[in-house]
Amino acid sequence: MPWDPGLVKPIFEQLIPACEKYAQGRLVAKAGKLAAPPELIREIERDAAWPAPAKAALVSAGPICAAKWLNQSGIGAENAPEVILGTALATLVAHHLALSAKLDRLIAAQAPPPKPAPPPTPPKDAPQA
Repeated sequence: MPWDPGLVKPIFEQLIPACEKYAQGRLVAKAGKLAAPPELIREIERDAAWPAPAKAALVSAGPICAAKWLNQSGIGAENAPEVILGTALATLVAHHLALSAKLDRLIAAQAPPPKPAPPPTPPKDAPQA
């Protein structure tokens, strides 16, 4: 049974937003390392959103190309539920990992700085200055 773009479209409906969110999160995390005002971080987050024409191209051409490649690979469309399930699970894992990394960064930002080590004490038999 051959693939057609309609069978592949749900995969792209899952992956495109997940990939965009992941890419945005990476850029915002990098921007968070700057000593920058919150307004600038929010601006970077807005700028990190994918351009609408590029997303539209992914939505329209992605399923067509994927159906073609899947047909050439020998993976039959009768496996569509497994392929869609696999991409859904991968999307959930990526979402979990991104959120976990964000929480780790927030926890690290709240942690008090480590206390400096006390100066070493001279041995008892050392000469006094």
